[in-house]
Amino acid sequence: MLQAAFAPLRFMILDDEIIVALDLEHMLTDLGHFVVGTANRMEHGMKIAQESGLDMAILDINVRGVLSFPIAEVLRSRDVPFIFASGYGQRGLIDAFRDAHVLTKPFDMDGLARMVAQARGSRNRQGPDIHNSLTAPPIVVRNSDRPGTT
Repeated sequence: MLQAAFAPLRFMILDDEIIVALDLEHMLTDLGHFVVGTANRMEHGMKIAQESGLDMAILDINVRGVLSFPIAEVLRSRDVPFIFASGYGQRGLIDAFRDAHVLTKPFDMDGLARMVAQARGSRNRQGPDIHNSLTAPPIVVRNSDRPGTT
């Protein structure tokens, strides 16, 4: 198992498949990172992307039939690196995101760790250092389809 080579990052996960989201959360935690927000609906994902202190995000491209590119735009405008997770690979991207990092489903922890390192590396070349960005404990935000939860 690979461990985080640098300081832990705060992640957002957007995926409508709860098993995939839970697997991602466990893998990221095992790699030494924190998941501060998990969403399985676009509305909640947008709120996390706009309001949470994030270092990186992993976005399913197709969330309940809606493409996640608007969330990717928000993350890009906030200078937060992201990785698309998709069974379609690069073919699932629109032109505006042809240069984005894509983690092809299914994936394993080693593949995830390599993609996180690549996304972190490209982010560091484009903007401020995020290796030491974790300054406060993570705030965990969860989303569920169960009645009475948000």
